Amino acid sequence: MADSNHFTALRDKDKYKDRDRDRENAYKGLSIALAENHAAFSECHASYLSTDSTKPGHEYHCILGPYFFKEVSEAIQMASQLAQHGNVAPYACTREAASWQKQSRKSSGWLLSTKSEWPKWVNRLKTTTYADHWKRAGIYDAIIMSTSSIPLDRALVAAGLCFWNTATNTMDLPGLGMMSPTLLDVAAITGFRPHGKEVSALTIPHPKILNWDAADRYSYSNFMEHYFKANEEEEVKMEEHIAFLLYWLCKYVFCVTSGRVIKEWAGLAEALALSDNIALGPIVLAHLYRGLQKMVQQRLNGKTTTSGPIWLFQMWLQLYFPELAPPLVSYHQAQLLGASLVAATLPDHTLEICFNTLQKCTHRTDDQWSVCLK
Repeated sequence: MADSNHFTALRDKDKYKDRDRDRENAYKGLSIALAENHAAFSECHASYLSTDSTKPGHEYHCILGPYFFKEVSEAIQMASQLAQHGNVAPYACTREAASWQKQSRKSSGWLLSTKSEWPKWVNRLKTTTYADHWKRAGIYDAIIMSTSSIPLDRALVAAGLCFWNTATNTMDLPGLGMMSPTLLDVAAITGFRPHGKEVSALTIPHPKILNWDAADRYSYSNFMEHYFKANEEEEVKMEEHIAFLLYWLCKYVFCVTSGRVIKEWAGLAEALALSDNIALGPIVLAHLYRGLQKMVQQRLNGKTTTSGPIWLFQMWLQLYFPELAPPLVSYHQAQLLGASLVAATLPDHTLEICFNTLQKCTHRTDDQWSVCLK
């Protein structure tokens, strides 16, 4: 028995030696390959950086895309030349964006005109102690904002999407570099907390109060009929409060495209009803990134729908590029930035105007950069 164990140990030792030797040889081969390619890349990279077409116009910049160890293909060179002369051809979704911008039909997933029943439901709960809970949780102003319609500026959103980089979740602008909505932007526009209890499957428990077996069959109208109209003459109970928050999250925050109240946000609705320390900002920002990725991947064709809180992206663009924002909008210190934009009249501009403004913009003032920090 001892001899057998000794033999097994020797065999395993030889096996590990072979594995280590193979791994060492692989590392050596990789090092040699990297050294050879590094020399070729350094020479090519230095030559590439010396060309005027790669300089974005400011000291600090980042180059995106593949490394070319040999000559840059003719297609890439042509695209670079077109971009240098202000041609929109290199931007893959520009043609589709122009078509999507001209559509007059409503886009599912966007905060469309608010029916009279929703403001009534908001007013019903606003007169209770739950309103004080909303203020402590940082959602009161956003709930009030949802009672107004946010008009969709198709030209502005489409232009912004033309520069959206799904790999970095940033807008890559030729003159300004990378820009992206941040947690501070979300807080300034909506009031959502950037910190607090994390929203995840590990921290948000399964809903226990809301009777989901009945709720999962409801469209928005049926859901409101069941939880609001049926109890309109009675005192507001916790179950109705949770249902109210679930309706608000699905329709006005995350803008679910199915047109139904879904179970995914039931746990968050219950957590918001029971706690005033939920970090809503990060999860909203994450779903904004996801929604922008989906829209870019769909190439803005005729079937493209807004997915996620794209309304937040529009407001963010309007704040940092006031030349594309609704005219005569004034911001007040005691008011969320989003509240000033929520019902503003959209400017009469086209995709071409918005695209050229974003593409040719090379400077923002200190006040424009710090619009969400005041």
